[in-house]
Amino acid sequence: MNNSGNNTNANLNWWGTNNAESKIINIGNNLSMNYWYVLQLSANINKIIINDTFEFHYNSTVNLSYILTTNKPIDNDPMKLPYFEVTVKESNGEYIKGDVRDTILSFLVKITGEKFIQAITDGENMILRVKNSAKPKPPEPPEPPEPSESKPDNNKNVFAGMKSTGIPLISVMIVFLGFI
Repeated sequence: MNNSGNNTNANLNWWGTNNAESKIINIGNNLSMNYWYVLQLSANINKIIINDTFEFHYNSTVNLSYILTTNKPIDNDPMKLPYFEVTVKESNGEYIKGDVRDTILSFLVKITGEKFIQAITDGENMILRVKNSAKPKPPEPPEPPEPSESKPDNNKNVFAGMKSTGIPLISVMIVFLGFI
């Protein structure tokens, strides 16, 4: 945009790129351009408006998403923008084309290598990559305890037997049969 006017309000526009400030030439006075639309990609809570890569634990599940939002939080209505399309690509080769104003995309990926989400429209082509930080090592097996001199030798034979109670078994049986 070439602004030569005075008191120009250029807020809440899409400038063809997330880096809108690089597209403005202002020779006027009092240009107001504090808020503009940006393509935003996310991996869980990590939100970006420029290319980036995040690492996650191997085999974890990550939510990748796309949305059109503003560079700073502010109430807005993207339906006031003119119609134009965005293409959102996934690392599996699938893509969605839609109205940039109301296309919202979110999908889960399991991190076993590199995955990505990419958004393309006008002069903006941004990509968010996610990859595993490192394949986890299998746990080390525990080491057996050292033999101790104070513990009994587990290899000795142990015998068990019955101890006499002093009452003959036949006496118990006769008393028991008397109740029947």
